[in-house]
Amino acid sequence: MDMPATDPFFSDYGKAVQKMHALGGSDGRNWIAQAKIHADNCHHGEVQFLHWHRHYIRFFEKICANMCGNPNFALPYWNWSKNSGRYPAPFFDRPELNVEHWNDPGKYNGKAWGPIDTVGRRGLDKTHGLLDDPVRGGSFTLANVNRIKQLPTIDLFHPSLEGQPHNNGHVVAGATKTGKTGHIGDGLSPLDPIFWLHHCMVDRVWAEWQRSSAHVTPDPKADYSGQFFDADGKPATANSTSAMDIANLDYTYDIFQAAPAVVAAARAQVAAPLIIGSAANTTASRANLETAINVSVPTLDTHAKELRAAEAAGETPRTRLLAKLSDVKGPATNDLLVNVFVNCPYLSPSTPYSDPHYAGTFSFFGAQTMKDMPGMNSRTYVVDITTAVREAGFAPDKIKLQFMPVSAAAGVESKSSFYVGKIEILSV
Repeated sequence: MDMPATDPFFSDYGKAVQKMHALGGSDGRNWIAQAKIHADNCHHGEVQFLHWHRHYIRFFEKICANMCGNPNFALPYWNWSKNSGRYPAPFFDRPELNVEHWNDPGKYNGKAWGPIDTVGRRGLDKTHGLLDDPVRGGSFTLANVNRIKQLPTIDLFHPSLEGQPHNNGHVVAGATKTGKTGHIGDGLSPLDPIFWLHHCMVDRVWAEWQRSSAHVTPDPKADYSGQFFDADGKPATANSTSAMDIANLDYTYDIFQAAPAVVAAARAQVAAPLIIGSAANTTASRANLETAINVSVPTLDTHAKELRAAEAAGETPRTRLLAKLSDVKGPATNDLLVNVFVNCPYLSPSTPYSDPHYAGTFSFFGAQTMKDMPGMNSRTYVVDITTAVREAGFAPDKIKLQFMPVSAAAGVESKSSFYVGKIEILSV
């Protein structure tokens, strides 16, 4: 998002937010009513996460166009990897775009999400962005986003995109030092005007992946009709199938940056991921304490040599190595980020994402507060460990996968715990 603070978008968006606040509570376009749509109906932890949120931002954009009187109004995306991942200045300087201005109530019991209790605060300020934190910013780098776009199948791409930059963006931005989570860090996250730009970035990454990857089959049974409202406040029709192509939804993105490896994978028949190692785990992980899990990988030495040879030749590796984490039981609150390392002998809570042993970061958006509905908790996470394996020293047949949980807000203590029940190392 490269916009000067004087761009008309900010005044148009501010006008729309103000008018939506002024609508009656029974109007589905009302600002708080729009946020409750998320708490009552959102999909997380499954592929429909992508389908449902695409419709959500599309209908919201049309409502904004109506409210501000600009039929050409378009939502931009918050590019996590540019300008240190900072919010555009008008989201602090314009009262209508500053979540602290509205004092919207944050208590609600969502039909899908469950109990919510948040405040109109942010964990990021005007001068500090996602990438400015050397411990918590790793998932937002351009290199990491490109690695996600290189994943060949939707079953790998989706949990990596959702579990890493999507979840982490919510959790970090909502991690205040007040003891309460900011709106964007929980089920009423759309109360913060930046939410919609965050999800436009998620949608853009998916759209890029779609342009150069294998076909994704929609879920014909997934019908979202009546969950959204059109520009005139009438219940809208939407389903999984109609979310598949943004061209049919009458919008696009200004820049598509498909990674070359994705294009190569799309031209070839994508083979099923090969499990080359696995391990079970029963150890709970806690903030600021390392959890190390040794995973036997008999062919590790061969894979590592191939990766180093490709790097020496300046070539893209023919295969990538992933850590698939499943049977995950998250914490009770969204106050942790989990940094993943490979064979790091000096690991500590302050080890930065620039360290060669670093692989990725995931977090729990919704944690265990979300009700027991299908797909409403992320049980699987995917982290690309290719670069870390190439750089790290290790035994020829074993990977030490390390979790280093840190509090979502620097300097704030977290007593939360979680565990990952199963670890698989995949070759793709």
